[in-house]
Amino acid sequence: MVTEENSIQMRNHITYVIEKMWVVFLLVMAVLLGDEDSILLGIELLKKGNIVQGLLVIGGAVVILLIVCLWYVNRWYRTTFTIKDGTIIYDRATLKHYVNTISIANVSNVNLEQNIFEMIVGTYKVKVDTNSLSTADETDIEIILKKKDALWVKQEILSKMNELQKDAEGKGESEEAPVQQNGMVQQEAEEKTFDIVYSVKQVLQNTLLSISIVQVLAVLALCVFSVIMAIGSFVEGKGLMLSTISVISAVALVIFYLLALLKPALRDYQFRARRERDKIYVKSGLFTKNEYVIPIAKINAVSLEYSFIGRVFKRGFVKVINIGGEGEEAGGVKILLTDSYEELTRKMQILLPEYALPEMKQLKRQPLKAFVLKMLRNVFYIICLVAGFLGAMLVIESHGKQQESIAGMINEIFSKREQFAMGIILLVILAIITLISLLTYCTVGLYQSQEKIVLARGTFARRIMSISYDKVQYITKNQGPVARKLGLCRGSLSLLAGALNQIQAIGCYNIDVFNRMEENFYQNYHREEDEKQ
Repeated sequence: MVTEENSIQMRNHITYVIEKMWVVFLLVMAVLLGDEDSILLGIELLKKGNIVQGLLVIGGAVVILLIVCLWYVNRWYRTTFTIKDGTIIYDRATLKHYVNTISIANVSNVNLEQNIFEMIVGTYKVKVDTNSLSTADETDIEIILKKKDALWVKQEILSKMNELQKDAEGKGESEEAPVQQNGMVQQEAEEKTFDIVYSVKQVLQNTLLSISIVQVLAVLALCVFSVIMAIGSFVEGKGLMLSTISVISAVALVIFYLLALLKPALRDYQFRARRERDKIYVKSGLFTKNEYVIPIAKINAVSLEYSFIGRVFKRGFVKVINIGGEGEEAGGVKILLTDSYEELTRKMQILLPEYALPEMKQLKRQPLKAFVLKMLRNVFYIICLVAGFLGAMLVIESHGKQQESIAGMINEIFSKREQFAMGIILLVILAIITLISLLTYCTVGLYQSQEKIVLARGTFARRIMSISYDKVQYITKNQGPVARKLGLCRGSLSLLAGALNQIQAIGCYNIDVFNRMEENFYQNYHREEDEKQ
């Protein structure tokens, strides 16, 4: 760490090189181990002093490994992270000189992450998420630092964010605790007792209740496919060696699929959260330690989410939505694990009393005519699809033949049994579409007041998002000719959030619902402008 007046400069910890090139190392080792004769000949040449020839005989794999290593060493040395005068400067000079300068006022989150390797060497991955809506992948910053430096950087940025917020509100000096160079203030803050702590039993319960029904079906299908492939290798008589490899591969795939379902349990292990002043602190993880700091001012929406299984048992979890974040954070940061609505409401009063969970009974369903219109549209699409298929078949079969009636040509192309099977298939497709449409109709809901709007959406799972009008960018609405005659309208709103949460579908409602929504939006906007003046 280089300290100058009003400037702190640092670079990635040297273990950055190892973390970046371990995959390349494994690939090179796989290549080397796959050609034993070349290795022996190459070693013999190296012993005789023919270094270049020896490396070339080995296959150039070692040369490639050295080149990659030098590349990342160069990037490590020529990449710096600087905090100066209320800005963060990320400077990376390799083949292309890349400089990213971010105002700390535009930082939305400062998160710490630690995998197993980083736990061993005592480093942290610091992730700085920005307010950028469309370029988060380019503007977000990630740097690997020693634990002491990582804690210091995190606290330094949060303190400056707090100072800027206080200045913007005209409240003078920041009330945050003083920042020490050794990061001990932050470490002491992290070791405080958390307001909400989940046991291992509750984490496992959360995992089971939050599993997606699509994930379960996909895993079951993949497991069945793996078992069939393993059995098929024995039946086809591929030999003991190949059959054994097939069985081992199938077992490995099954274990991998099951671990994928249990991944949330590893991520949420020792999940705990605490409210302190104007921030929420969240820590969790077994093999990968995650630490999130969520400034209350950066929260743009609160999402109450139910998986299909969670809906059956009436258990949901809570996420907060803000700008920035990538990967698992792109869909929001979880602050409460799966629990009953009453218990979630109680815990929300501890962590985030500024946002109340929406009342289920307040949500208004779409009008019945919206469901009927959607079903008519689905039937129309199916008729067009069938007509197009039959039309293509008739054109192909009638080419060069004497013209016949359409019914006669269909009877000539398809037997009675095939026609009956096609009819059954179409009825099954229509039944599935009707079921999905009905589930969606029962899931989608809306509630609005003068200050906020609550949107519920989903089919098997359900997501209920509470959004303040001051966090909405714009509202869109559209009407087709049939919907216009029925007085219906569908639309969406744009939220200040990441790509996964930016556009929120509103559903199909009477036009007066959208008119009232626009009126509330405009009134809130003008009220904010008056307050600023």
